[in-house]
Amino acid sequence: MKILLVTNSAWNLWNFRRSLIERLSSEGYDIICAAPADGFEWHLSEFPRVQFIPLQFLSRKSIFRFDNVRLFFEISQLMQREQPDVSMFFTIKPNVLGVMAARWNRIPAISTIEGRGISATSQHWLRALSVILYRLAFRFVHRAIFINSDDYNDFIRYRIIVPEQAVLTNGPGVDVQHFSPRPRRGRSTGFSFLFPARLLSEKGIREYAEAAAILKKQGLNARFQIIGNTDSGNPTTITEGELQKWVGEGRVEYIGFTD
Repeated sequence: MKILLVTNSAWNLWNFRRSLIERLSSEGYDIICAAPADGFEWHLSEFPRVQFIPLQFLSRKSIFRFDNVRLFFEISQLMQREQPDVSMFFTIKPNVLGVMAARWNRIPAISTIEGRGISATSQHWLRALSVILYRLAFRFVHRAIFINSDDYNDFIRYRIIVPEQAVLTNGPGVDVQHFSPRPRRGRSTGFSFLFPARLLSEKGIREYAEAAAILKKQGLNARFQIIGNTDSGNPTTITEGELQKWVGEGRVEYIGFTD
């Protein structure tokens, strides 16, 4: 059996789908991983029976870009060429356009919903549009897997899916063998806080920086560190200038990005 996995970055496949890919590969399935290339695709080559195919037109920017039409046809042509038995989709655009392409090619589609991203917190019209698009696409989804009850309840309430299509899990889980703690190398003085995330306003980065300023003004002996990067593909990202301003004011220490 051949299984197609589609998401918005090779980094996403490596960090969040590795255990799934490893399990499917070990059980003898042929795996096709499709995503925009970003340097992490070479990690996937360590698994047998795994092939990576770069996607050229999967843009994480505006939903009105012509690239979205080209992405639909790109995924459709990939399916026609590779003839997978099952297709699995992650992140918003693959979940919508990929499911539609799977229907076009009569291939069963499984979607994983891990939060609706900016559509859940942005303007009302964008939320309404996302519901319409999901409703159109998920008429054809074989199964929709949810990792939290909020999204599950939203998709049922907005009549995007029926309960028979949905599977609710207990969360995404963490591969504790890969992401394992290392021994401490001595203790630092004072108390340290760490913010590990993409630097998006909806993740609380501005509140974190403001809290650091307040506590430092009160004389707290603490370090406020940030690991992560800005995200030019997301309209809620902070700017590099804003981040450097916080560093210059002594509010936070910026460590940078880590995989």
